[in-house]
Amino acid sequence: ELLDTVTNLTEDPKCLLGSFKPGYLALPRELLVTTMKNHQKYFSVVGADGRLLPHFVVAINTRVFDPAVVARGNERVLSARLADAEFFWSSDSKKPLASFRERLGERVFLKGLGNISDKVERIVALSRRIAETVGFADLASVERAALLCKCDLASEMVGEFPELQGIMGREYASKQGETPAVSAAIFEHYLPRGASDDLPSGDIGAIVGLADRVDSVIGCFSLGMSVSGTQDPYALRRQVLGVMRVLLDRGYEIGLSTLFSLALDEYASSDFRRLEPRAEVLEVAMGFARDRFKHLQAETFPVDVIDAVLEARFDRVDDALARIRALAELRSKPEFEPLAIAWKRMANITRKNPPAKTAVETSVLQHDSERALYDVGARVRAEVIGHLEQNDYRNALLTMITLKPVVDRFFDDVLVMDPDPAVRENRLALLAEVQSIFGDIANFTAIQT
Repeated sequence: ELLDTVTNLTEDPKCLLGSFKPGYLALPRELLVTTMKNHQKYFSVVGADGRLLPHFVVAINTRVFDPAVVARGNERVLSARLADAEFFWSSDSKKPLASFRERLGERVFLKGLGNISDKVERIVALSRRIAETVGFADLASVERAALLCKCDLASEMVGEFPELQGIMGREYASKQGETPAVSAAIFEHYLPRGASDDLPSGDIGAIVGLADRVDSVIGCFSLGMSVSGTQDPYALRRQVLGVMRVLLDRGYEIGLSTLFSLALDEYASSDFRRLEPRAEVLEVAMGFARDRFKHLQAETFPVDVIDAVLEARFDRVDDALARIRALAELRSKPEFEPLAIAWKRMANITRKNPPAKTAVETSVLQHDSERALYDVGARVRAEVIGHLEQNDYRNALLTMITLKPVVDRFFDDVLVMDPDPAVRENRLALLAEVQSIFGDIANFTAIQT
């Protein structure tokens, strides 16, 4: 990233080596690197062991008579920057990290949603409820990390170097005796910061990060905000993408509707009046998340497969992804397209002629082909249910393929719209029952055949 920036800033670059006082190496590594990289466009230098060295490389765009003079000039500039950083580090470290929370009340989160201190209160409560829901036992550490996660925003260091938010919170927490897990979570709750960024290494950071993001998303939608193609001022796309990436990475068995509902509960219990009805906010949030999930998976899977799965149901992202993978694999098999066509035929018939009853009367079954469809359908249903209970969508779909021969025979041999109303209604109920076997996995009418 810095290399690209410097390349674009210089036409005929020349590189000079500079140095700074070795004593500054006592400062946190990220602080030194950020000061050099973001503020001065300097490259930091590391040794063979990966440790930072008291040197830097600066690229200049002109030929100079005495490079040493230019290097010393850059050293003086960096020295002043590092002296400021050292002062902020020393000053901030003298105060308990938790004490900065008092000043968070001076910082507005969003108009209508209170200040950062109010947000932290919601994050603490929401983090605990998420941890309980996913079965994470160390609630005390989750609450502690949530309480401290935004405190460094009020520090002098982050005031001067905003890009160090989270990083300095982790460093201050570690220096002041917080557990390694809590200290790491203060930084990691911001992860991922983009589509290709790292993910939290532990559950505490993952849980607090989920709470932070869903609080922001639900807060924005509660205010009636919307996202357009070019307008996303509060990075809701990135925040929802972060929620889904964390859920997939950690394997938490929790649906998006549950997460959003928990966030709505916290707003309902606070002093902030939602500007939009709860049901509408939840519907908007779920629709937005569904669109982001589709966009994310469209890079890997066919769009019609994704649509088929999402039209059936969408809540847990790990479940939706498992169904997409299974259906995409099944689609490559030669038996799939004829089965999908038959399913569409059943769906078209029952949509135009909704059955008046739901139960199939075996005594009304007249033809061997419809009795075979009923018997095989019952067996397949039982097997599919067993696979679904294990979230084994691949074998559930493979089992469904065995319906193809009896479905084909049924349509070859049987007139569904029989003149006899009792026979007709029974056959419509049979088709609806067979269709329902597929319905929990995907809406096959969305598949292009």
